[in-house]
Amino acid sequence: MENKLFPSLYITDLREECNEATLLKELDKINIKLSSVIIYRNPYSHQSYGSGKLTFFTLRDAERTLELLNYTLILGRACRLMWFKKDKSSREMTKSNIFIRNLEKSVTVRELYNEFSKYGTIFSCQIGGLNKPPGESKGYAYVQYENAESAQKAINSANHTQIKGKEIQVTLFVKRSQRYGGSGPLYNNLYVKFIPKHYNSEMLKQLFENAGEIISAVVIYEKEEEQENKGFGFVCFKNAEDAKNAETDYNDKEVEEQKLFVCKALSKEERKRQLKEERFKLYKNCNLYLKFLPPHITDDHLKNELQIYGKIISARIFQENKFDPHLNQSKLTSKGYGFVCYSNEEDARNVSSQFLFMHIIRIGS
Repeated sequence: MENKLFPSLYITDLREECNEATLLKELDKINIKLSSVIIYRNPYSHQSYGSGKLTFFTLRDAERTLELLNYTLILGRACRLMWFKKDKSSREMTKSNIFIRNLEKSVTVRELYNEFSKYGTIFSCQIGGLNKPPGESKGYAYVQYENAESAQKAINSANHTQIKGKEIQVTLFVKRSQRYGGSGPLYNNLYVKFIPKHYNSEMLKQLFENAGEIISAVVIYEKEEEQENKGFGFVCFKNAEDAKNAETDYNDKEVEEQKLFVCKALSKEERKRQLKEERFKLYKNCNLYLKFLPPHITDDHLKNELQIYGKIISARIFQENKFDPHLNQSKLTSKGYGFVCYSNEEDARNVSSQFLFMHIIRIGS
């Protein structure tokens, strides 16, 4: 915390429609007067970044606000408050940041804060998934303390304890770029393609058994009763090092006159990300960005309007959940922009040159 005449708090996880007047009303409820309030916005679109700065007349008012308003709902979303610091290096001190796994999904941010505040002063507390649609906990959380000693105390005391009847795991948070010596995450499960069609799971295991101890080997069939597999399967090793060596040794290895393809078995999310990257490379010069679209325009409207100029691969209007105070609930509304992807670059180029008045901008070139 900065020792200033006018102490300040940083507030985040706000809804886009939350403005200065909204925050002033929330502070009035707890009888707090502000010196100033700022919502951080995009300088061009004036769209809120979901965060801001609260400046107080007295240190006591700042402390009361932190105590009473932190993790309470503003327009249906739990806000987060912390002492404002111009130097953000303290936020990036991973030695004071802990990661909590296997968290019961009904646990609220306030409950988590109360549970872990007994180990030291908490700078920030966040449950993964709560502030992104559909607003459900993903079962993990981050808690950042004021210092590394408090973080270590929380790890020593809270690891393998229970919250709401579920045992949690508490470890020091490590950035993705720093995990495993910066060489990327370890893995022990391999995806194997171009397996001979008559191979079964036992034959696949025997093929890889010289590489190390195998936990499981499975070939994939369309139906269990079929005699031929689909040409691919998975081999899971006990040790990550054996899996890495097997990937190197068996990739392009010839088995019954065809070469195997062996790589890390991707999770569902990793596969989606890979497909997205491949799709972007394939269609990067065929994709059009449209903005200032009327709010009633839908994906189908967009596709029907522009498909006469060429084959459209996809058309999408971006939407967001906006809180309606009259209905006291969120609803999907258009953000006023979207993308149309054509099957070839020439069609995309023709459309972008003809419809500049619609603010169509070709991306990826």
